[in-house]
Amino acid sequence: MPVALKGLEVSEYRHSEDEKAFKAVENVLPAGKLGEWMEKFESKYNDRIEYLGSCVRLTPDNAPRIFKLMDTAKTVLDYDGDIDLFCTRSYKPRIEVAGIDVPMVLISDIIIKKFSDEMILFLFGQGITMLKGGMLKMFKLSDSLVNFTNAIPIAGKALLYPLGQWRRKSQMTIDRGGLLACQDYEAAMKYIGLLSGIPFRYINDIDINDRAEQITLETERKKSLPENVGHVNNTLLSGRRSWANERFVELFNWYNSGEYGRVIAAHT
Repeated sequence: MPVALKGLEVSEYRHSEDEKAFKAVENVLPAGKLGEWMEKFESKYNDRIEYLGSCVRLTPDNAPRIFKLMDTAKTVLDYDGDIDLFCTRSYKPRIEVAGIDVPMVLISDIIIKKFSDEMILFLFGQGITMLKGGMLKMFKLSDSLVNFTNAIPIAGKALLYPLGQWRRKSQMTIDRGGLLACQDYEAAMKYIGLLSGIPFRYINDIDINDRAEQITLETERKKSLPENVGHVNNTLLSGRRSWANERFVELFNWYNSGEYGRVIAAHT
């Protein structure tokens, strides 16, 4: 079982590129104020109504294993807030985090059936990091701007570009929170391998070191101008992207640099 990290704050493991990208967003638009305005403009209970109407609300009685794992993740990351759990029929290997007054985590039935406890702890650590790091408003804001981008292409993309950059970089912080929650390096790396398309039945065959080297060589390859233009247009400006390969290398480097161990040692 992972050890509890007393007094842990997201700022202690936040990726520097995440912080830099967030500041770039604030230079373009008042993200914080817009997020607050959206909270007042939209019903605070839209997500809850949708979840209650189309999903199963999990309780300690009908999902004792999942509740115990969430309680473990909250203890490990020193989070004492309430989180409601919901389950839906889906093949998505990701969780969704929503809610304003009461945070909610939506988990798919395929995760419950197929994932190990360590992988689920990793996912719950991601969700708690989003909550503790105040990231939900920014995610909601960037989702809303996608429609604006389609209506006003040039102006919309000028706003969405920095938000797209932040979404990409924030995943690096979120993944670190997942690893700190499960404290199982192999489980964390195998999960991100799943996001890149490796079939679940082959996930235990991944050579973590070999895959990190392969991805690094490709990302460091000098790209032509058309490749770079397409890279920006089809990734940063295309809404939610998992960026699994980049995330794989970033988490690999953070763990093997000793930074992960230093965070653990500072709070145990």
